[in-house]
Amino acid sequence: MGAEVEKPRGLGRGLASLIPGLSSDHRSSEARDNKREVLELSIEQIKTNKEQPRVAFNDESLEELAQSIKENGIIQPILVKSSDSGYELIAGERRLRAAQRAGLTKIPVILQNATQRQSLELALIENVQREDLNCIEESKAYARLIDEYDYTQDDIARRVGKDRSTIANSLRLLKLPQDIKDDLVTGRLTMGHARALLGIENRDLQLELRTHILKHQLSVRDAEALAQKFLGPRKILKVRKIQPHLEAITAELCRLFGTKVRIHQRANKRGKVIIEFYNDEDLTRIVENLKGLQSGNCSAPSA
Repeated sequence: MGAEVEKPRGLGRGLASLIPGLSSDHRSSEARDNKREVLELSIEQIKTNKEQPRVAFNDESLEELAQSIKENGIIQPILVKSSDSGYELIAGERRLRAAQRAGLTKIPVILQNATQRQSLELALIENVQREDLNCIEESKAYARLIDEYDYTQDDIARRVGKDRSTIANSLRLLKLPQDIKDDLVTGRLTMGHARALLGIENRDLQLELRTHILKHQLSVRDAEALAQKFLGPRKILKVRKIQPHLEAITAELCRLFGTKVRIHQRANKRGKVIIEFYNDEDLTRIVENLKGLQSGNCSAPSA
C-alpha cells in the first residue's frame, strides 16, 4: 500500500493551489520534506466534518469502491486536520466510508493545517473535481462560499476551473421548489430538466410541469418543448419577433455582461434591453460593467 498512497495525481491543480508544497510537480518525498507526509491513522480517530458539502452517498457506488479498496487499497489519501477530539476530515468522506465497509481499521491521510474556510474550499474543490457532488450540493456549497466567506462568483469560478456563467446557473437551482430540488438530488430529474423548469417563473407551473415530466418520463428535449407551451403564446410570439440584425448585438451583450440578455423591439423601433441577474453580487458586477462602459474602461459592443 505504501507505494500506492504516494501517487499525487488525484489532488488536481485547484487543491494543490490551496495546499502549500502540494503542486502537481511535487512528489510524496517533497511533501514529506514540507511536513505533509502520508500518514496512517486509525479510522476511529477521524471524525467527519458536519460542514462538508457532500451529504448524499450512493450505496451501490460505495459498495463498488469498497470492493476496489479490498483489492487495491486506498490509492489517494484523504485530507484531515487536527482537532480537540483527534482528527477531522477535510476531504475524502466517500473513501473513508468505503474503507470502513471494506473492513479497514487504518487509512492513509495527509495532515493539513486548515482554517474552517480552507476546509470548506478544499472539500468543495475536491468533490467538484471528482464530480462527487450532486448539483444541489454543489449549488449550496457555492452559496456558502459567497454568503459566509465573501467569495464572488468570479472567485469560485477561478478556484474550481469553471466559467462564471456556470456558477451563476448553478446558484439559480436553489430558487426551485423543494420537491424539484429533492428530485435533482435523487436523480429523478437531470440538470437539463432543471434548466427547462427554470424558464418558468411561476412556482405552481414549475411543479405542474415537474409532475408531468416524471409521470410521462419526458426527455430533456420534450420537457423544454412542454415548458415553452407553459409559457404561453405571448412568450413564443416575443421570441419570433427578434430581428436577425439584433441577434449579433444580443450575443455580444451576453458576452459582455456574462449573463442572459434579451432585446425586445416594437414595430415603431422603440424597445427595451433586459439584463438578467441572479443575486446581489451578480447585480453589482453588471453595474460595474456599465460604469466601465460609461467611463471608457470597457469597450462597448459593436452593432
